Amino acid sequence: MQNRVLVWLGPASVILPRNFWLAVHCYYPLMAIDSFESARLTARRPSEGDFSTFRRIHTDKGTMKALSVDGSILTERQSREVLDRHLKHWESSGFGIWLFSTKSNGASIGYCGLRRYELHGREEIELFYGVRSRHFRRGFGFEMASTVVGQGFKELGLPSIIAFTLEENAASRGLMVKLGMKYEGVIEHAGLPHVLYRLTNPHGWL
Repeated sequence: MQNRVLVWLGPASVILPRNFWLAVHCYYPLMAIDSFESARLTARRPSEGDFSTFRRIHTDKGTMKALSVDGSILTERQSREVLDRHLKHWESSGFGIWLFSTKSNGASIGYCGLRRYELHGREEIELFYGVRSRHFRRGFGFEMASTVVGQGFKELGLPSIIAFTLEENAASRGLMVKLGMKYEGVIEHAGLPHVLYRLTNPHGWL
């Protein structure tokens, strides 16, 4: 039963595949969550005008060492392609990446979001994030991730969320564990082994 969910339909109920929610919303995008807040941060949906923000992140060597497979910074063309993919995901899904900044002075912290990811022939929702290196070790990664997970579960009604990282990325693995995610094994991503974690919606499937 772990791959199926019980859905209440008034006087009747029906058992549906676990990824039914995803299939439905491929065709019926959710009402967009354009902005929200956490204790110290504000989050907003990106736009075409945010290319410079993405470039600052993608040219931050400390950040990219944790984000890219080979630790390389991205070219302008690659940054444009990344931004375009995120904007298209928003248009098709009603959710995606959010850009985070501090409430105190508006400083750019990084990004965090949710995106569709095909795993073993089934569509999942992946949590991903990136923190600018100047803001490392201040708890911003966890604050962004926990807030986005809350949006995914409470507002979007996702049944579960996955995350993965390189095996040697102890910081990201620690964040996933701190979120309450459970280790599920090793998968291949970008030609390299990554450890996979999952968090199930504690509020149930909505």
